[in-house]
Amino acid sequence: MSSNSGEIARELFAAGAERSDGNGQSTGGRGPTGGTGDSTAGTKSAPKPGDHGSVHIHGMDDGDDTFSVRKFLAFCGPGFLMCIGYVDPGNFESDLQAGVLYGYSLLWVLLWATVAGLFVQAMCVRLALATGWHLARVMRDEYPPRVRYLLWIATELAIVASDIPEVIGTALALKLIFGLPTAWGVGVTSLSTLLFLGLQSFGIRKLEAFIGALVAVMSICFVAQMALLGGGDGGDVLVGIIVPTIPNPNALFIAISLLGAVVMPHNLFLHSALVLSRTFSLG
Repeated sequence: MSSNSGEIARELFAAGAERSDGNGQSTGGRGPTGGTGDSTAGTKSAPKPGDHGSVHIHGMDDGDDTFSVRKFLAFCGPGFLMCIGYVDPGNFESDLQAGVLYGYSLLWVLLWATVAGLFVQAMCVRLALATGWHLARVMRDEYPPRVRYLLWIATELAIVASDIPEVIGTALALKLIFGLPTAWGVGVTSLSTLLFLGLQSFGIRKLEAFIGALVAVMSICFVAQMALLGGGDGGDVLVGIIVPTIPNPNALFIAISLLGAVVMPHNLFLHSALVLSRTFSLG
């Protein structure tokens, strides 16, 4: 499923580049605005007194600072798209392998990989909010041609490397559940990308709702399975999270796979592009 987010990111990048080019912006003329073609997109609201450096979301600045379910749900969609990077088949495959071979001893890798991933993704969001451009656009305009082509090649290779476990993991799941041959499973997984791109043509909110439903189903199944199997030893889990250890040289490869399954480059590009799917302006 993570391979689909790479395709979604590319579509969002293309739309963002077209919008930026149409506005005639250059590297020195970026405006701190974002949007997706709405009537308010590309416009900057007048900052409120004392709000310099804050972010204003159009339609949300009603002066009411109390918690609102409507406001909360308006920002859940991008969260569902991003969390797919943490609950995809590649993650499950790496986590299961680590658990079968080394128990809880590699949980510390998973913890710090998640912390690192959240930190880098937060930086991508800040970049998009500050510039009004997604990460790919900034890299294209801020680096000389040789550097940006090297970055593009390295990023594409990293995306392919992280997508391979996702495709194979999904194909194996289809084989275990439905008895589908692995080659057919790879084909079905690849074709599912077209489904997600088709949903995106109906609007990003529709895609977010669909992904949210998938996440809900996976979460319910996971909780039900854990309830049936029972929990592990709390002490061993705590030690595995706190104490960094590599049991043997082969465990290093599993640790690298845990890191790669969490900190994925296409998630960084996608996150910076999703910020621009909401119309906003900086105070």
